[in-house]
This record gives sequence, structure tokens and C-alpha cells, in this order.
Amino acid sequence: MPGACRTARALFDLPVAVGAGEALPVRTGTVGAAWCLGVLCTTPERPAVLRELHRVLADDGELGLLVFERQQARLHDTPEGNDFPTGAELERQLHAAGLVAVARVRCDELAPAPPSWGERADRVQAAVAAAHGNDPRFRAAQDQQRRIADLLADGEISGELVHARRLP
Repeated sequence: MPGACRTARALFDLPVAVGAGEALPVRTGTVGAAWCLGVLCTTPERPAVLRELHRVLADDGELGLLVFERQQARLHDTPEGNDFPTGAELERQLHAAGLVAVARVRCDELAPAPPSWGERADRVQAAVAAAHGNDPRFRAAQDQQRRIADLLADGEISGELVHARRLP
């Protein structure tokens, strides 16, 4: 994750920190805005992560989440290490952590990304594959990515962008 933080810092020129989601290295009530992209589906500690996000957010803080939500009771091929909540489960866990979703949008309802974004992503993917293509960890990550793409294409999960705030 340090590399992701360096990239986020370079892209957005905002402070970043590396830490475990359930023990963020940030003082209580000091974060004006936070994002959690694709993390809640990959941790068995989702309630603890949400409580920790609540702890660090300022009273008027904003939270952005990208969550892959399960659309049916059982999935045909759940990627290892993933636990997709239903929309209702996520809402309950947000509320239990002192957070509330103020807006939601399904990722498939968003306008398509500009072609230049896809071209950049393709170049990054090619560079990573050239450098790490023979590494079993890279192949495992590629398999996980394929499995998630299949679940999305089949409608078994959906990507959701959630804008949340602390409960009043």
C-alpha cells in the first residue's frame, strides 16, 4: 500500500497515510474527507473498519466508499478473501458504526470513463505484466480480477459508490 499512497499523493496533492483499516494512524476527529476503495469487501473486519473511519472523521467529514455488494444469497465463484455484503448488510453496518449513506450510485450507471483513462490503465497493466508476469502472486491477482469481473458481468455483485457521513 505504500506505493498506492505515493501515487495518490502525487495525483491529488493531499496528505495520505498507510495503516491497517481497523487501526488508522490518524488522530480522532481530524479527517475532513476519506475514501475507502474496494477495501470493505476484502476484510472480515468490516464493522471495525467502519468504526475506525467514524473515529477519524471530523464532525462534518465526508466518506467515499467503493463497495462490491452481493445481489443474491450465494455466488457461483467467490474470489478468495472476499466477503461481499448485501446493500442491507452494509446499511446496518454503517449505522452501527455511527455513519449514514447520504447518496449511492451503481458504478454501471456512471458515464463511461474517457478513452484516455483506459489507454493509461492498459499501459500500466502492460508494464506490471512485463515486470511481474511470471510471479505466482501476479497470476493469482489476475485470477481474482477475472473472477470479480465475471461476477459483475453476471449481475451477482454490483459496484456501488457510497457517499457517507457521521450520524448527527
